Amino acid sequence: MYLERLNQKLSNPKFLLKKEWLIQNVEFKLKMIDLELSEKYQRTVMQKVEHRIKKPESIARKLVKKGYKVSFENASAKLNDIVGIRVVCLYSDDVYKIAELMKKQKDFILKTQMMYDIIDAYHYKKEEFR
Repeated sequence: MYLERLNQKLSNPKFLLKKEWLIQNVEFKLKMIDLELSEKYQRTVMQKVEHRIKKPESIARKLVKKGYKVSFENASAKLNDIVGIRVVCLYSDDVYKIAELMKKQKDFILKTQMMYDIIDAYHYKKEEFR
């Protein structure tokens, strides 16, 4: 029942429009930053930009895990990762350059910054900004 209500709210046209606006806005800013940095360094800076929306089941699990009732209101107020945008760069220094330029955006607020070193065959490093 709670999951069904959450799914209805996440499918609401108003929410979908807001989500799409957010994704398009951030991706546009990232594209402009990529153009600026690529021109400055004479190389491709951002290899890939992609986004994802957390599924209702995953949102519900995370709310329960954090001790909150499953609701759209709690999801909106308590979770910072319902919508995620991933930027893939070849050089880890580029991530920090992009983050600095994003922080300078007047309508962008960096709430937290986390670093993960994931050691695998590709020496993948993940920087997460919320």
